[in-house]
Amino acid sequence: MLAQYLSYEFIALFMFVTMLVMMFTGQRVFGAIGFVAAASALLIWGGEAKLRVEGKKMELTSLPDNEWGRVVEDSKKFWDDTSKISPRAKKVVDAFKAYASTMDKAGYPYR
Repeated sequence: MLAQYLSYEFIALFMFVTMLVMMFTGQRVFGAIGFVAAASALLIWGGEAKLRVEGKKMELTSLPDNEWGRVVEDSKKFWDDTSKISPRAKKVVDAFKAYASTMDKAGYPYR
């Protein structure tokens, strides 16, 4: 794939500049943005998996269970404070908590 020759930073910058040009010219903006996004996705498609298996650019890391547990516990106060902002915020936080509970039950690597 072409992704092995281009950095992710270059691809992101290319997408951004192309979208800016399209916005300033105002010609078929949405179609052009969609095309650029789809073309860029095709260019990098499969690149991450290949790098994980064969490359030296990516390294899979994870937090130890005790550290991850501490992160989760510390975040509960934040979510509780956030849920007090408004009824809508409470609904969103409740949805996040339900999702987190499901992922916790699913175990590693979903937790």
